[in-house]
Amino acid sequence: MLVGWIKALAFNIINDFKESLDKKYHRMTAGTIVRKFLDRPATIKTTVDEIVVKFDYFRECNALKEYCDKINKSNLEISWFKDKVLKFEFESEEEFKKRKSFLSA
Repeated sequence: MLVGWIKALAFNIINDFKESLDKKYHRMTAGTIVRKFLDRPATIKTTVDEIVVKFDYFRECNALKEYCDKINKSNLEISWFKDKVLKFEFESEEEFKKRKSFLSA
C-alpha cells in the first residue's frame, strides 16, 4: 500500500514539474520526462554555504534552465545539510566540447 502511494506521489510531482516546462513537453509521459530531464549526469560540489549541482551539457538543457533559475532565485535551503543553499548550474556547450575532445584525445 505504501509503495503504491509513493509511486502516485512521485507521478504527481513529475507531472507538476512537466507543467512548469514549455508546452511542447506537456504531452510527454512521466517516464520520458525522467529520462529527458531528471536522469542526467551532473557534478555536485559543496561549499561552506552552497550545494552546487552542475549538469553536464545536453541538447535540451535550456528547457530545464528556466525551472532551475526559479529555484536558484528562491535561495532554497536544505535543512538536513546545515541549511546550505541549493544552486543549479549548467555546463556550456563549449565546456562540453572541450571536455569531450580532451577525453577522446
